Amino acid sequence: MSPRESSANSRLILLSAGALFTGPVVDNGIHRHLAMQFVVSPEPFVLTLPGREIQTRCAWIPSRTEHSLYGTSPHQTVLLLDPESVHGEAWLQQIQDNGQAPPEPLVREIKAQDCPLLNSGSDSGEEFCAAVAEHIDRVCAVVGGRAVAAPAASSRAPRITRACAYIAQRLDEQPSLEEIAAHIQLSPGRLTHLFKQEVGVPIRRYALWLRTRQAVQSLIDHPTNLTQAAHEANFADQAHFSRTFREMFGLTPKQVLTTGPKRSLHICFG
Repeated sequence: MSPRESSANSRLILLSAGALFTGPVVDNGIHRHLAMQFVVSPEPFVLTLPGREIQTRCAWIPSRTEHSLYGTSPHQTVLLLDPESVHGEAWLQQIQDNGQAPPEPLVREIKAQDCPLLNSGSDSGEEFCAAVAEHIDRVCAVVGGRAVAAPAASSRAPRITRACAYIAQRLDEQPSLEEIAAHIQLSPGRLTHLFKQEVGVPIRRYALWLRTRQAVQSLIDHPTNLTQAAHEANFADQAHFSRTFREMFGLTPKQVLTTGPKRSLHICFG
């Protein structure tokens, strides 16, 4: 997807397992990315897939599916989720069962799950991010047919908290699974299982999120220096960072940070 600046405010919220965008979107051509994508809008948008075009108000798109979107509603919502996250895995069966055109009753139910903060001027740190997390939990419960609460950092087992801190402190070194496991005195297999269960994404993805967050924060502080941001977060170069960002969020860093004053960007992952 490619967000388009309009007269209405729009927001991009980077999450621990994807992103949430509200506002109009206009695509720049058929593309695909790692994230699973869910789109809901009060007005019809056009979803283009290889060989066909669908006009709808609600759709989900599996990981790595070639597609493009065109929608002009300022209240359109696009949720992108890592397919290996707890929410992403809960969606897989539902996607296989229903394809890209959810029934109209589901559209109405999703719209009823509106998060007031998303279209307000509030961005009050932890309160804002908590409201976003609750909103996504409700939407995922509707789409997946069951509640799937995202793990909270405060509820993690002490060893997993230590593992997260160890990874964050050594982003430049990119420690191996075995090194992390030895540090917290768990077997690599047990660490792999517990980490995914308590953090919501695999270890390798979590480390990549942290590096991406570091680069994004650098870009917020210095919007024009993509190369510096990439190097500070231990990406090989600007192109490597841009490819990784697009794989995760379906758009490039430039599209996020050079769209004018009416777009706001929030980081809700740690």
